[in-house]
Amino acid sequence: MSLKSIALLAAIGAASAFSPSLPVRGAPRAAVSGGLRMQQAPVDVLDKVEELKLLTAVSKSGLLSRLEQDKTLSKLEESGALSKLETLLPIADEIGAISLLKKAVNFSPGALKTGAFFLASAETGLILAVPDNSGALVAAQAASAFLVVAAMAPLVIAANILEIVQGETPVELPNLRK
Repeated sequence: MSLKSIALLAAIGAASAFSPSLPVRGAPRAAVSGGLRMQQAPVDVLDKVEELKLLTAVSKSGLLSRLEQDKTLSKLEESGALSKLETLLPIADEIGAISLLKKAVNFSPGALKTGAFFLASAETGLILAVPDNSGALVAAQAASAFLVVAAMAPLVIAANILEIVQGETPVELPNLRK
């Protein structure tokens, strides 16, 4: 499969973020008007946790039991990750992490998906414009495609998370109990 084919598939994948999809269990429906997302009231993170019944979803999924069975927290303790995290807490206070989180959850998921789409489009154009007549150019195309995919993935994931957080449907997590 050529690099151009991969780039075309990446562009099609990014474009699919804008096409109607099958309903996902627990995913909210966005209010739309003329194809644009309507302005919503700001989201309070703690109120949303309660409204989406996130704590109940975590309990029903067995997430904490699974972490305990897998000794994940013990591994974190052994590696010293919790004490490292503890040293970062004052920095989080200094930069206003809670305020940043409140602003982040009110960001438009559509804007993130649009950014991912434009990244894919630009990369497709770049790959199509750059000739494949030398190994160095092909390597440059591959490197740029990798970087674009690495930038797109968090955008799409964050957009999907924001759609859930900004929605009104209770969250349902898969059962993780063994």
